[in-house]
Amino acid sequence: IMVQAGDGGATVTGKVKSRSLDAGKPVTLTFTFLGIDGKVLGTQDVSVTLAAKETDQPFELKAPSVTGEVAGWKYVVKT
Repeated sequence: IMVQAGDGGATVTGKVKSRSLDAGKPVTLTFTFLGIDGKVLGTQDVSVTLAAKETDQPFELKAPSVTGEVAGWKYVVKT
């Protein structure tokens, strides 16, 4: 996963790999972006349709509402 922050918000690119869910199943990734002080700068969801098991599925998320310096991030996977 790579996170880039700029004037237009934050962009996340990465790959999801299913170890147990079937191909074609959608999952939602909820990203939370944190500032240098640990406070939440914003959150954004991205829906990804899974590829075959053990196969990478690329995704990209744009979070235009995230402003400020992104010092960290975390995510939660929802099925």
